[in-house]
Amino acid sequence: MADDKTKQPLLTAGKIAKEIGYSDGKVKKAINELGIEPDEKKGNCAYYGAASIAKLEAHLN
Repeated sequence: MADDKTKQPLLTAGKIAKEIGYSDGKVKKAINELGIEPDEKKGNCAYYGAASIAKLEAHLN
């Protein structure tokens, strides 16, 4: 049985923005421009994994 602690952390667009040092708006715009789909959705919240975060960082830098 997989333990939740072994899973990659999933972050919302707002948390990603804080982590990589950009505004929420820039991160959300980049997500739309790149067509990145969330790795998981819970209600209205979209969560993104490490691969998505790396793509966003590369696009914004």
